[in-house]
Amino acid sequence: MDAESSPKVSILVATYNSELTINECLKALFELNYPKDNLEIIVVDGCSKDATVKIAQKYPVTIVSEPLSAPAAYNQAMKIVSNDVLGFVDSDAKVEKEWLNKLVAHLSDPQVAGVSGGIETWNAENVWARS
Repeated sequence: MDAESSPKVSILVATYNSELTINECLKALFELNYPKDNLEIIVVDGCSKDATVKIAQKYPVTIVSEPLSAPAAYNQAMKIVSNDVLGFVDSDAKVEKEWLNKLVAHLSDPQVAGVSGGIETWNAENVWARS
């Protein structure tokens, strides 16, 4: 997709003590085959006590920290998003390069209000892998 036909998307990345996974997550998001000018990434951190925020600061992202809870952090992030299309990713997710293109392609259908991708685990300790 080119920049003119691609919707502008804000991706919120939930983190909490995610120093072992956040780098790979953000790296994959910045390697998306999607127009960079149409992409905003916001790291929503639950006041991590490890190096999560320090690692995230190496990327051109906005960081929102909220000590109360993950939902409270999302609420804070929602106040600053600049786009109509929102994506939610956990910090232990590694998206494939076409992930966002595949999802937004469905949004041109007026009957579609939201889309979701499949899950393949790469982190054996992840809650999805254990379930």
